[in-house]
Amino acid sequence: MQPANPAPNASPMESAIGCLKGEHSSYAIALKSLVAHLDFARRHPHAPRLEVFTAGLGFIETFIDHFHHPKEDELLFKALRHRSREADEVLRELQYDHAHAESTLSKLKSSLQHVLSHGVATLDVFGESLEHYKRGQFAHMDLEENGVIPLARRLLTHEDWRDIDRGFRANRDPLFGAVRGGKFGALFNAGTAG
Repeated sequence: MQPANPAPNASPMESAIGCLKGEHSSYAIALKSLVAHLDFARRHPHAPRLEVFTAGLGFIETFIDHFHHPKEDELLFKALRHRSREADEVLRELQYDHAHAESTLSKLKSSLQHVLSHGVATLDVFGESLEHYKRGQFAHMDLEENGVIPLARRLLTHEDWRDIDRGFRANRDPLFGAVRGGKFGALFNAGTAG
């Protein structure tokens, strides 16, 4: 997954796809940063900075589950379903993931809560949960980028893309735009902390 910043004169299709891939890239950075901070916390158990995990999971809940996924469901996936049944199988799988995202994240948050209650000695259980979560999320994004986007490129009309792009632009990433210096900025420094 590469950051995608379409040129100012990009077509609605390229602009919308760029937005989607850019958000995936932001999410991938956040997940990798959490894993990097997990390594840091294991190496520095006397000062693990567990608040980074709390902030990271807060970002995931706010941005991914309440901002990014609904936009995909309501704009891109809905347009694809309207145009063809060809994408039904892959969309069913992705929307199943979206529908269960809250409970999947809840398990990860419970694992973190155990660490917060019982100390860094229990960090390995959270680490296993985080790695499992990360693998699932990367597989999900890969399916969207390599399964849905090629179908959408082929099946959707210029008018579909115009509406999708308009909706995506109206619903731009409100958190990650300022994250590097804001509330979630610690995620980006997790691997170099200490």
